[in-house]
Amino acid sequence: MFQYHEDALRFKTLDEFKQSVKNGGELSFEWDGIDYGIFFCENSYVLCLLQPYGNEEWKYETVEALLNHSFGGVILHDIVKEIKVIDRIV
Repeated sequence: MFQYHEDALRFKTLDEFKQSVKNGGELSFEWDGIDYGIFFCENSYVLCLLQPYGNEEWKYETVEALLNHSFGGVILHDIVKEIKVIDRIV
């Protein structure tokens, strides 16, 4: 049986996050009580709200642009080591 260990999935460094996403890694995470997903599709890095929170999505050409996404005044770049990673797929 799989046991969820938050610390095992959490990104330890900004570079670890960048490399994971650049290499096609997908993830779902929670920030401020809302679930999000990040994946690569049609030459874009896509950040989206996961159900039941909505169906909004934002597309970025680079990981660096994705890292500038703002969550109500907080930028992903600044919180990448604090987000609660729910799932990571390499």
